[in-house]
Amino acid sequence: HGETEEFKFVNSIAPAMGLDAIINPAKENEPWQPDLIVNESLADLKRQTTPFFTAGRYDLSPQHTVTFNAKDIVRYIDLYADLVIYFWVSWQDEERFGVHVNKMTGVWSANIKQLATIMEESSTPWHQYANRGKGDPNRNAKSSFLIDLRRLDMLYYNGFGQTASLRVCNIGSERAI
Repeated sequence: HGETEEFKFVNSIAPAMGLDAIINPAKENEPWQPDLIVNESLADLKRQTTPFFTAGRYDLSPQHTVTFNAKDIVRYIDLYADLVIYFWVSWQDEERFGVHVNKMTGVWSANIKQLATIMEESSTPWHQYANRGKGDPNRNAKSSFLIDLRRLDMLYYNGFGQTASLRVCNIGSERAI
């Protein structure tokens, strides 16, 4: 599933924003490598389609909260000091746990140093997942930091979630996302 999303990002989303992106060739032999090369720099894609509905427990808005695995930040800081993380978010108009989240589509970015600074703040919540650990067949992270998208660089935002046209000035064409 992740590879399909990377392909969509590289072939549709990134060009619409004027980004030159390819899937990182190193992933072919080492799948744990960062996902992409964007504008000649290493980058990783975090695709999120499910809001963190319980973000209110941490005084954050579920509408604008994304998760970032704690194990990833440690690894990335040690290995890729200049890595850029792209958060590609698509929420549906949905309600869970008595919390409503509006349909929203967007792309935000931050370099790994910015994210590390945010995560080191005492006010940044850290969520421990109840059903993850050694018994998780998908080997998902046991914990994640919760990050407010509004603290990151917004590259594209369509709060209504409708297909939008982006004008890319340096290319002079319109492409739909």
